Amino acid sequence: MANDLPVIATTYLRHLNEKILFYEKVSSGLFNRNINHTLLIHANLLNANYLDDVVGIFKKHGYTFVSQGEGLKDTSYQTPVTEYGDWGMSWMDRWAMTKRQGYLLKDNPRVPEFLTNK
Repeated sequence: MANDLPVIATTYLRHLNEKILFYEKVSSGLFNRNINHTLLIHANLLNANYLDDVVGIFKKHGYTFVSQGEGLKDTSYQTPVTEYGDWGMSWMDRWAMTKRQGYLLKDNPRVPEFLTNK
């Protein structure tokens, strides 16, 4: 990440890095290892303009990119889900709730308020 990026880009990329670390921690708590993760990335100007930075953050953490089918071969994706929410929750959220380990989610980094439309 270059230091001359706009504040919104710097904040977004910092938040992404925090989320990676958070979900690695949750993964370890649920599965005793870092599982294959799925990256859902929305089509918008922020991602379009900074996709190289986004990919760079993942690579810095040792990630490689594979097809969805390849990623889903991880045995963690065979874990039953019995709890659901009425909002867009991640699989980690669902698994933590199913395993009654919702406490793993309490430190989930929140999107900085100025980046939301609220």
